[in-house]
Amino acid sequence: MNEEAYRRENIRSLQAIEQNTANLYTHVDLISKSNVQQEELISIISDALLIASAKSKEEAEIEYLKVMKRITDTVKGVEAI
Repeated sequence: MNEEAYRRENIRSLQAIEQNTANLYTHVDLISKSNVQQEELISIISDALLIASAKSKEEAEIEYLKVMKRITDTVKGVEAI
């Protein structure tokens, strides 16, 4: 691999890291503001991260649907409170 290709690959990797971590501040902020739902939010975030580690598209879709259902259930619970 030549130097230019190596540099481009490093830039691409850094951009991917930036995109993957862009929402971390929002997640941390949500967690710190929600004492009642803090454990649920941490669990949902953890489940959402499983989507990224899915071995196949089908597995990712299953995890996505689980996370979306949990989010919907949590929102309904908060609205009920």
